[in-house]
Amino acid sequence: TMGGGIPPPPGMSSGIPPPPGGLGGIPPPPGGLGGLPPPPSMGGVPRAAAAPPKKPQCPAKKKLKPHAKMKPLHWAKLTNEAAYDTVWKELGSDDDALLDGLDLIFIEESFGETDKSKKKKKGDDDNSTRDKRSPSSSSSSSKKKKAKKVAVELVDSKRRQAVDIALKGVKLSGEQAKAAMLQMDTKALPPEKLSLLMKACPTSADMDLLKTYTGPTTELAGAERFMRVVSIVPNLQPRLQLWAFKTQFEEQYEKIHEGVMCVNRALKAIETSKALKTVLQVVLAVGNYINGGTKKGAAWGFKLATLGKLKMLRNNDGKHHLLHFIADAVRSRFKDSLRFLEDLKDVEAASQKDALWLASEATKLQSGVRRVGNEVKKQHFAANDKFVPVMSEFHGKAQPNTQALVAESKKIAEATRRLCKAYGEKSSVKPGELLAKFAVFTRDFRAALSAIDKEVADKADHERRQKLLAERKEKQALEKKRRARERDRDAKKTTKRGLSPMAIRNNDIVDAVVNDLTKFSAKDMLRKFKKKRMKSSMLKSNNAPSKKADPSRLQVPMKQRC
Repeated sequence: TMGGGIPPPPGMSSGIPPPPGGLGGIPPPPGGLGGLPPPPSMGGVPRAAAAPPKKPQCPAKKKLKPHAKMKPLHWAKLTNEAAYDTVWKELGSDDDALLDGLDLIFIEESFGETDKSKKKKKGDDDNSTRDKRSPSSSSSSSKKKKAKKVAVELVDSKRRQAVDIALKGVKLSGEQAKAAMLQMDTKALPPEKLSLLMKACPTSADMDLLKTYTGPTTELAGAERFMRVVSIVPNLQPRLQLWAFKTQFEEQYEKIHEGVMCVNRALKAIETSKALKTVLQVVLAVGNYINGGTKKGAAWGFKLATLGKLKMLRNNDGKHHLLHFIADAVRSRFKDSLRFLEDLKDVEAASQKDALWLASEATKLQSGVRRVGNEVKKQHFAANDKFVPVMSEFHGKAQPNTQALVAESKKIAEATRRLCKAYGEKSSVKPGELLAKFAVFTRDFRAALSAIDKEVADKADHERRQKLLAERKEKQALEKKRRARERDRDAKKTTKRGLSPMAIRNNDIVDAVVNDLTKFSAKDMLRKFKKKRMKSSMLKSNNAPSKKADPSRLQVPMKQRC
């Protein structure tokens, strides 16, 4: 019958009948297919995610440890990863070789920490009040009485006044100005007059007003009459703008070209100077020694802003800073590396120039020259118009110059990116910021050398003065000893004869007279006496003419003669 069930075949067990409305087995979980989750991979353990590859980095450096606790050098240390593939990887490879020969004991004595309490810096108390400037009172200008309107006026009074002021500077009538513009006469319209003429020439709004007037030109007011005459010149406003651009081009080009080349020279010098890299090696080695044993030590490199902070670390007496020691060490041991100051001679001037502005102005010059070429190609000017030949010649000379200038200006950004990558700086650093860091370093380095030279000169001058003083004292001592010996000799004579020094001298005189009397006759003695007396009188008159000669003193010369 239909209701009877068919028994299962042999080998098949009779299972529980499936639930109504579905197949047999465990119902599938909600939202997915039926069955158990897939088995794990082979081995029974799920595979771990692959670790990302490690970035290349410089190996760990040997940590230097000074013998004394040092004042910290606050520099921005580059990580080993950041220093990889930069200049610092080459410069910071061997600090020990650079430190060998430097006076490390002097560094420890000069920049080691002392027990003295740190001096508190007094904050600048700026209580000065700002000058309050009272708003300037508006000067009252007397209004001119308006004359009766005789001439036809089309433009408003403000515009008319501006045109009249410009025409006073141009000092040309409408016909003269029109002829000068068609002939491109730079003598009649030099640059200063050309700029004034641009203010006096009609604008598009002025041209619309002039078109509404159909009367004679002679009945127009001065400003309107001038504008109507010069409006005949084809493409008036573009012509004047491009002509003014041509007159200013040479000066603008030289200014921008000099600035661009100066910046490029400075960046190239920083990039190629081997002497600069040697000096930076010394700075890195000394900094690692000072920061030895701290987290800031064992650095592969440092941020360039550190170069401006070297003079902030002063020695214990406060008279010298770290850059003094570095400059002296470079001059004594790496003297050839001092030429980095000559290599970077353009850095100071280049740091004061706005490289981005120079690049922008170079592009503007190129756009102006391109516009001149487009206007020349139109060639829809009058037959007696010299605009096309004059501006064509200018375009032919200016186009290659501006193209080369723009190419040079692009080198600034490229060199800045290379230097930032080479020294581990951010790619967003502007050329001026990068140059300023090296400019500060070269300026401070020169100042440190000058201070050292002055100190050496002062020391030599002091030693010279001390030597002169010692020689003077020695001469005084010798003179004092000589006088003492004379006094001792006189004292000995006095003691020996039992006479005073004056008595000894008088006794010697008497002996001399007696000796002469025994040798010479009376006449000879009298003649000699008169001769001596005359000579003595002459000496006395020269030395003391107001005093009479003392006969008792005439015996002294006689004694000396005898």
